[in-house]
Amino acid sequence: MLFFTKLKFFFKRNKQFVGTDEFGNRYYKFMVNNIEKRLVLYNKKADPTTIPARWHIWLHYTDSKIPQSLSTYKNKHCPNLTGTKHAYHPHFFNI
Repeated sequence: MLFFTKLKFFFKRNKQFVGTDEFGNRYYKFMVNNIEKRLVLYNKKADPTTIPARWHIWLHYTDSKIPQSLSTYKNKHCPNLTGTKHAYHPHFFNI
């Protein structure tokens, strides 16, 4: 029960909305003891593979600029499809 009390306190903090990505994940930042913390609230289920590279860079403090445009990356980010009907299945051949 203590865990959920701490969790509720954590999400009641003053968060500043930063942006969203193409998967609907929302990104926030807030201050704790004069240190900036960053977090992501996932759109549907908590799947870290749905975080695009430019947001991953921002979340892990590699870059302080907030990602805005999609034009810097050539390929569109694709989440991990393992366990879905779109998963890769290699063709097996009998020799």
